[in-house]
Amino acid sequence: MADSTYRPTLWTPGDWNAFFGFGTNILVNMLTLTALLRFVLTEPPDRVSYRMLTPTDQEMLKIRDMALKAGILEKPIELKDFLDRSFIPTDIKAADITVPKDFGRE
Repeated sequence: MADSTYRPTLWTPGDWNAFFGFGTNILVNMLTLTALLRFVLTEPPDRVSYRMLTPTDQEMLKIRDMALKAGILEKPIELKDFLDRSFIPTDIKAADITVPKDFGRE
């Protein structure tokens, strides 16, 4: 059997770029997630506001016209044919969320 002088390259200069780039990406993701979990999600729940987001007929007609212009719709459709508001409650209340005062604090 012939003796081969081929030796595979175990590490190249580009590997350093990948190593530090990937490591930096993981570090940034971890810091972002930590900040979200510690500071954003542990804030008092009463700072979140709830609103009724029911579009008006004028807004729905504007959306229909944009869909026509974009080619999503082939022809104008009457509101009554594509909009059913019967399932929307008339009174929406804020969710009852209770979070312990020491939640997320060390």
